[in-house]
This record gives sequence, structure tokens and C-alpha cells, in this order.
Amino acid sequence: MSRAATEHRIGYAASSAAALELINDARSAPLKRLPPADLTPERFRARNWWQGSDLCVVDDYDLVATSPNRLLPLAEPLPQARDIGPHLVMSRAMGGVGRAMYDPVIQRTKDMASPAVILSGNKDEGFLFGNVRPHPLPPGRGYFVDRKYGARLTQAAFLLPTPVPETG
Repeated sequence: MSRAATEHRIGYAASSAAALELINDARSAPLKRLPPADLTPERFRARNWWQGSDLCVVDDYDLVATSPNRLLPLAEPLPQARDIGPHLVMSRAMGGVGRAMYDPVIQRTKDMASPAVILSGNKDEGFLFGNVRPHPLPPGRGYFVDRKYGARLTQAAFLLPTPVPETG
């Protein structure tokens, strides 16, 4: 079975080259959702002038955001995300993340004071989001950083999958 064969995925790309078409589709949809000139304040608040998905997830950002960065087109609609639906959720390896903070897509999310989760890492990576510098932490523990509360130490839980009963 393909990794993209689930009801929640509309696409899957394992490399930056394969991601190009998905990225272009992901970028064009929110741009078509920009509010029309005759939009009333009520409809604007209700967000009912468009339909579609609200999320874009990028796993292993460090592998996909190569030169040229294929995800750069996604940075443009991010400031209007609350109104037009693109919400970028990224993960990347901790190694080299301090240098990656100057990547244009990451810089845009940081400039917007987007929430971030900083897990275990090397303190030499420097301050990442807010005043959080990574350091060694137990598995699942990290700092949730947002503009309202700052940095809060959190623990993620892991539930073992429920075994599927055998039929026979």
C-alpha cells in the first residue's frame, strides 16, 4: 500500500522534486480563497466564502527544503492563514536547525510568532523560537512556545496501537 493511500492524505512526496506539483497545488488553492471586494464583514468572520482543506503538513522539512526551496511558494499566503485556510505544520531534524532558522519559510513562521515545539537537541544550535535553546530532554518532552504564554515545558504521550483482532 502506498504511504499516501489514506483518507486523510491528498498527496505524498518523498523528495523535493516530487513535492513541486503538490506545493503548487497547495499554494494555488489558498490564493483563490482571498476575500472578494464585495465580501461583507459577517461572511468574512464566518469564513464561508470558500471551501476546502485547512492543513498542510511537511515532515522532514530539512530533506524537502533543499536548494531551491520547493516550499517557498507556501510562505506567501501564511499571513492570511486564519482567513483562507493554509496552516503549515513542519517538522525537521534538530541537527543544523540553528542555521535553518534563516530559511525563508521558517523565518516567515517565526516572524508571525507561530507556535513551535522544541524537543531535545544540542544547546549549540542557539535560541530557536522565543527564548528557548534546545538541550537534552527525555523522549516526548519539549517546550511549547507561543506568543500568548511564552515557553512551557510539555510532555507528549504515546499510546500503543490497539491490536487488530484476527478474523478467520
